Amino acid sequence: MGANNSIYKLDPYKKLTEEQEKLKESIFRFCYSHQNDEHAIFLIKENSGTGKRLLLSSIKR
Repeated sequence: MGANNSIYKLDPYKKLTEEQEKLKESIFRFCYSHQNDEHAIFLIKENSGTGKRLLLSSIKR
């Protein structure tokens, strides 16, 4: 299975990097602090292949 395969990219058992874990915590803090706001935007802007999709798929309700 190639590294560019979508199933591989979203593998729930694939470990996040330390940087991705820190970003995930930032997302949770942002959501918590803005949960009562009418509008709030958290922008993740990174180059392709940096794991944005994996990071977002690791976030559960």
